[in-house]
Amino acid sequence: MKKSSLGYMLTMGSIIILCRVQAQNTSPYWSLAGNSNASSSSKMGTTNNTNLRIITNNITRLFLNTNGNIGINTSAPRAPIHVNGLAKDTGLYSIAKKYGVIGVDTTTLLAGETYRRPNAAGVLGLGGSYGVYGESRRIGVYGLGSADPTSASATGIGVLGVTQYGEGVKGISEGTGVHGQGVYRGVYGYGSAYGVYGDAPYELTAFGESFGVYGKGIYGVKGNGVAFGIHGTSIDADTGRGVYGTGFYGVYGAGLEFGLYGKGKTGVYATTAASFNDAVRADAKGPAASWGIYATSLNSYGIYASSFAPGVYAGYFAGSIYSTGSYISSDKKLKKNIQPIENGLTIINKLAPKFYEYRHDGDFAVMNLPTGNQYGLIAQEVEQVLPELVKSTLLPVGKIRLTESKDTDNRIKKQEEMIEHKAINYTALIPLLIKATQELSETVSILQKENKSIKEELNRLKNGHAYNNFTATALLQNAPNPVKSSTTIGYSLPSSYSKAHINIADAAGHLVKQLKIAGSGKSSVQLNVSDISSGTYTYSLWIDDQLIATKQLLVVK
Repeated sequence: MKKSSLGYMLTMGSIIILCRVQAQNTSPYWSLAGNSNASSSSKMGTTNNTNLRIITNNITRLFLNTNGNIGINTSAPRAPIHVNGLAKDTGLYSIAKKYGVIGVDTTTLLAGETYRRPNAAGVLGLGGSYGVYGESRRIGVYGLGSADPTSASATGIGVLGVTQYGEGVKGISEGTGVHGQGVYRGVYGYGSAYGVYGDAPYELTAFGESFGVYGKGIYGVKGNGVAFGIHGTSIDADTGRGVYGTGFYGVYGAGLEFGLYGKGKTGVYATTAASFNDAVRADAKGPAASWGIYATSLNSYGIYASSFAPGVYAGYFAGSIYSTGSYISSDKKLKKNIQPIENGLTIINKLAPKFYEYRHDGDFAVMNLPTGNQYGLIAQEVEQVLPELVKSTLLPVGKIRLTESKDTDNRIKKQEEMIEHKAINYTALIPLLIKATQELSETVSILQKENKSIKEELNRLKNGHAYNNFTATALLQNAPNPVKSSTTIGYSLPSSYSKAHINIADAAGHLVKQLKIAGSGKSSVQLNVSDISSGTYTYSLWIDDQLIATKQLLVVK
């Protein structure tokens, strides 16, 4: 009986000890082999103000503090999820069927707040090689951020990547390499090699959108880099775009070698819908060998610019233009209502060339007009003669000042400042000059013939010979003179000659009419001036292609 009691007591003690070792303080109990009795109220962790640690190899791997922040390889998490990858090649590695990484900042508005607080980023990455790296079949890196647009320190960024040696943001995808949306900046990348680097074989290499309140300093895509500010490559032959950006600045890139570099069917595509904004802006601040925009093409156009709005130029240059060659469309198939130019010399004679200098005071300083003595025409004077060659234009001086000063606070006020001025299409004067030259050439030819005949006649007279004893009295003054409708011209012809006629010419020497005459001795011919304009004319007697005499008549209507 004693032995049995002792055995019973030992057995019960072992069971109690075993239960104490394996049990939790309340039921149901958690088992290392798994639990099939868990319910929606089951939990694991601490019920007091104590952090939770999960360890392997006696080292804390996951740390959950009492504020709810989770730290991976760190005991001081500074965000809901904080990954310490300093000892690793990759801080965060994600592979997904749809999005590699997606980060959304939707900071809750506190009581009394109107805007979300600044310094918010959808995805923020700092790394020695890549700030943010994403690889996916659809979107490599995707971030949404928000910020207070009225704050000077607003830095709400969809995707922010900073690295010392590699790429700030790098995304590889069959769809979009990098996609970022933010109130201030869609995608911002800073790196010694590439600010933003995107590689997408089918769609967009780097895509950035910004929706800013009040239009303050918003960039679709902005990149700063020693080599490339923004580098985008797309190999798709149909829809690929090297770099695509929309916003206050559609695309903004700054780099020591290239501010912006794009390669694809469309190397760089940028749009802006708001007034006084820039789709693409390029600044070259280096030595004389630098270019604001550098464009080359082997088989197409280096730069193509078009404008379909009435009164808006496809290109506006505030400064001198240099070209090694120039052509203007002039194909016959492009034209209609083709008519010859008449009285080119008369039109040119109405123009008044001037000698002057351009103004550079006040608002005119921003126009960068030429300096020194200039030769040209006054647009208002040309407009009275050739109105189709004069065009009025507006120069947004407020925008130029705004661009130079980067003063976004006064945008609404400054954008109203304009300089209205007139411009002349000097190229269109060339056909008029050609016609005037042709008319002068014709006049000179007539005068040369007349001069030759006069010299020949003078030589005959000096030698005592007259044309068949014909004298200068062979051509009489017309009567009446001046004439309103018709007049009579008297003449005398020799007894022997082959042909004779009287030519009527205007003041410029152009032939107006020709009167054929015949017979011998004294005679006359009637001249009808109903189809001749008022003015001073000459009439000349020609016998056998020799000029005999010339007199003047005046037509008054």
